Amino acid sequence: MEQAQARRTLGVSLAVIASTLLFTVLPLIQVSMVLIVQARLSSLPARVSAAQDVLGEPLFSGGDLLGLAPGALLLQAGLALGFVPVAVLAWRGGRPRVRSIFMFAVLALTLIAVLQSLQAALGQPALEGGLDSGQALARQAAACSLLWQIAIPLYVLWYMNRAPARAYYRSPRS
Repeated sequence: MEQAQARRTLGVSLAVIASTLLFTVLPLIQVSMVLIVQARLSSLPARVSAAQDVLGEPLFSGGDLLGLAPGALLLQAGLALGFVPVAVLAWRGGRPRVRSIFMFAVLALTLIAVLQSLQAALGQPALEGGLDSGQALARQAAACSLLWQIAIPLYVLWYMNRAPARAYYRSPRS
């Protein structure tokens, strides 16, 4: 006798969608914004040198406008894109191992994200990069993002351990 195929519950759908937004969409948006700013700034010297002939020397120079090293951007994009196949497998269901892999990925990415947010919220700014009023805003945003970085994974772990989610991952998929 063939086992009936369990349907994906709303809770499983919410867990997969919310974790995909948190661990894939938001990090890729951040990376793309930094790359857009970097591309915009790399086109500035031609315009600045033309304006310098008219205006003279610039008032301010130096400082770190991007805030992230290229390696950190590459790592963030890699982790975000690496979560996509896990989320797709979790969406499809079918095997208990997929549920375990999905929960492990959520835990690992949560740990990384929380550590980065704590470092940004509690770390002291480097004086070599200069000081600006945006640093206080960035600290508040990092502290606020901790709420979502903890709440969403807690929901994912809670729901994925409930009976409907376990049944969804136990039933065979065609």
